[in-house]
Amino acid sequence: MALTKVQAEGINLADTFAFTGTLTGIDEGYSIATASTSTNRTLTGDSGFVDHLSVTFTTTKVQTLQCIAQFSHGYESGQVMVAGRFDLDGSSQSTELQVFKQGHGLNMSHGAHNLHGFFTNVSAGSHTVKIQVRNSTSSTTAIMNYFDDANNGDHIFVLFK
Repeated sequence: MALTKVQAEGINLADTFAFTGTLTGIDEGYSIATASTSTNRTLTGDSGFVDHLSVTFTTTKVQTLQCIAQFSHGYESGQVMVAGRFDLDGSSQSTELQVFKQGHGLNMSHGAHNLHGFFTNVSAGSHTVKIQVRNSTSSTTAIMNYFDDANNGDHIFVLFK
C-alpha cells in the first residue's frame, strides 16, 4: 500500500475513519471494583485501626489506583474522632483523614462521610484494598452505619485500568 502524507489542516476529525492494523496510545477507560456493608462497626475508646470493608481485584499493568469510600451517618457517644484510611495489600496505607466527629444532640455525628486516597506505581496482579477506621478518643463510642434508615450502608470503590 502506498504511503500518503496529509497535512493536519487537511483532516476533519469530525469525519468517520476506518482503520486496519494496531492502534496505539488509546486509553481503554477505567474498571471499578466495589463492595458495601450495612453492618454496624463499633469503635470503643482508642481502638487503633480496624478493618471495616475490603474489595479484591486484578490489574494488568503498573498504574495509580484511586480509592473512594462513602459512609452513612454514624453514632457518637462522647467526643469521638473517627478517622479512616485505605490499606493496599496490608503493606501500604493512604493518608489518615477524618470521617466523622461528635455532632449535636441525638448522638448524630458530623463529618465529611467520604474518603479519597491514591496509590501510585501499583504493580500488575491481584490486590486487596481495605477501609480501615479508628476512634482516637478514649472513653467514647462511635458506631459506623448507625443512622442508615435507607439501609444503603458504607461503600468502597477502587478505580483502575
